[in-house]
Amino acid sequence: MLDYLIIVPFWVIGSAVVGAVAEYRGRHGSGWLVFSPVLSPLIGIFTLLVFPSRNVDDRALEAAIKRSRLDVDCTQEAVEDIPTTEPDG
Repeated sequence: MLDYLIIVPFWVIGSAVVGAVAEYRGRHGSGWLVFSPVLSPLIGIFTLLVFPSRNVDDRALEAAIKRSRLDVDCTQEAVEDIPTTEPDG
């Protein structure tokens, strides 16, 4: 009986954490909240972390980083053409 008093609260809190993380990552938090206690909160969180984030902000940031890397011209000729200023004094 004492085991249930220890296990059940951790199971419920773990399932709530899985639902919150799912919501943060752009997934359906309520669905993950239902899925998690059926199997295990640990299985739920590991499964959730395997899937890529569907958060729009994360995808937009990744796309912007990718675009910025493609726009940078790092050839030797481009580096030599950069104007330099000499310090006064």
